[in-house]
Amino acid sequence: MLGFSSLFNDQLQIDVHALNDADNSIFIGVSALPRILFDDGGVDDAEDTQVIVHELGHALIYASSPDSNVGLERNAINEGVGNSLTTSYTRILKPSSNWANVPSCDGHNEFWNGRVVISNKKYPDDLSAKLYQDAEIWSSSIMEVEIGLGRDLTHKILIESSFFYHELMVMVQAVNYFYCQIVC
Repeated sequence: MLGFSSLFNDQLQIDVHALNDADNSIFIGVSALPRILFDDGGVDDAEDTQVIVHELGHALIYASSPDSNVGLERNAINEGVGNSLTTSYTRILKPSSNWANVPSCDGHNEFWNGRVVISNKKYPDDLSAKLYQDAEIWSSSIMEVEIGLGRDLTHKILIESSFFYHELMVMVQAVNYFYCQIVC
């Protein structure tokens, strides 16, 4: 798929009941083996395709640039990648759904408000130093590119550019890495 067959050299451990009744799932990369821990609170996250794809997005970025998720904008980029990948697959699997709201099963309900991936926020004016709000800037940008270039090409460029991700990276640098995969 997309030519990245050797990206995952290690096993990815998954625990579908790790967080008991918490309503939050997480990817942990800084351990002997990277792992995803799913929760059982609210909607069972291990049964929500969008949550699974989001967490796999974190694993993908970790595999391409290990231990680099340090810094406010760098963290927001990581969240934005997970959200945009989730949205991308939701658009394919459920084209008539409100794909801009993720996750649609576990979020946007009585348990929590979820996230949005289409936003009018502009960089850097709308940065707020709030992880999930700032992630909207990155996920919106990726989704606009995908609508123009198509899913497979956008994913390939996104993954290729993620090999250049580093600590304290800001969104302008991520855009440059992305753009360079097209024209360099």
